[in-house]
Amino acid sequence: MSRADEIRAKAAAMRATPARADTSGQSAAHEQSSGRAAEQESRRAEEQASTGAGEQRSRRAGEQRAPIFPDRTQRRPAVRVDDVKFSVLLSPRAHAELVAWCAEAAAVLGRTRVPTTDAVKALVTLLAEEPSLGDAVIDELEKMDRAKMRRGPGK
Repeated sequence: MSRADEIRAKAAAMRATPARADTSGQSAAHEQSSGRAAEQESRRAEEQASTGAGEQRSRRAGEQRAPIFPDRTQRRPAVRVDDVKFSVLLSPRAHAELVAWCAEAAAVLGRTRVPTTDAVKALVTLLAEEPSLGDAVIDELEKMDRAKMRRGPGK
């Protein structure tokens, strides 16, 4: 299934989830995580539906199915449903450049400002979608590694 098909299927699953009134004071973020939970549940149901008929017959006959991940080291990582927060230490120069870029972007977009966090979120999205940007980031990481090696360990 292509990435676009996956996105369409997720959107359809989320649209199929009935909207409910927010009488308990739940936040929009919780509503979004509930949609993600419903999406995960539908994915599990699809996986169960895709099992072969032979596997279903063997389970009906009382045979134990071998665990998918018998070893703890082979488990799939947990799927996060809430946003993840992380911190980045920037040099004063890099931070000033980012802030200046955001000010220019705000002028282009006709906004009063563009938060640096929004710029970083957009970059992460583009990084996942654009292979050429990923290549440029890898090149920059290699340059940073070479610079660290010239300075010496721990500096």
